Amino acid sequence: MRWAATALKAGISAVLIWFLLKHVDFVSAGRLLGTQEGLGALALAVTVLLLQALLAALRLRWIMRLLGDECPTGRAFAIWMVGLLISQTFLTFIAGDAVRIWQLALRGHSRRTAASAILLERALGFAVLLVMVLACEPALLSRTSPGAVRVGLVMLAVLCVVGIAGFVGSAFVGRLYGYLPVRLRDRRVVAVALDVASAVRHLPRSWRLSIAIVLVSAIMHICNVLAIFAFSRAAGAGMDFLDTVSVALPATLMMLMPIALAGWGVREGTMIVGYGLFGAPATSALAASVGFGLALLITSLPGALFIRPAKLERVRGPVENEQSRSELLRD
Repeated sequence: MRWAATALKAGISAVLIWFLLKHVDFVSAGRLLGTQEGLGALALAVTVLLLQALLAALRLRWIMRLLGDECPTGRAFAIWMVGLLISQTFLTFIAGDAVRIWQLALRGHSRRTAASAILLERALGFAVLLVMVLACEPALLSRTSPGAVRVGLVMLAVLCVVGIAGFVGSAFVGRLYGYLPVRLRDRRVVAVALDVASAVRHLPRSWRLSIAIVLVSAIMHICNVLAIFAFSRAAGAGMDFLDTVSVALPATLMMLMPIALAGWGVREGTMIVGYGLFGAPATSALAASVGFGLALLITSLPGALFIRPAKLERVRGPVENEQSRSELLRD
């Protein structure tokens, strides 16, 4: 089943890339990336993405603290880099997140805490991105006329609202425990699954930490925009930063959809359509998107230095804070 899913994603990526090959001049886009300006943009983008990795380490440390655990910044940075490497070189961010849970468990943290932390981190980052994309909708809709693109943008706005509501609603998943049949309530795996799925409920434990985590998540998304903007300038797209924000954030969201390998093909198509709304040529949009993809790949490569499962030093984490079924009911 896993190989079938991988083959399907590879097929979707191939179809999208084939479509782009038929309609976009890849040679011109590649020539743009090979210029001195393109190489400078690549260096700047990698630097920004490394800064993003440091911010991600801080975010994971604060999330672990919300869950009653401690994860040093250095360890959190290593775990992020490993996850980034896996997500860029294998399937999607889902594979990267699974590896990060495994890495946390290897370093002495309980599997429940590790799963809750990574799920909360991903859900929160995704929710912040949905809010930011929703804020970009008016600027994008104002540049469209009735047609497929406008319908697509409306559907995207609806999905953003549904996703944000789902994020908020997940805090109350634990309350489903009391409505389950007795034979399911007696299974520990069910209680653990509900506990992990309702990780959002931990945010009110410290509003100061939670606000900091939200702000860092927003800055991380802006880091992606800065990297794309650097390539846009090098490619002569003629778009200012705010215009790039309006296109890059939805492209980032589409890239995270687990329907293609590491977002390739999906991101390029979205960027070309978005840049077209602002009058930018398709070759510039393609150059910016491919450059960003290469920058992500280059940034992820040092993650290989942190994959040492056989020699990994285990550290004693705090005693696992197991919640009883009654606590789950109260949440």
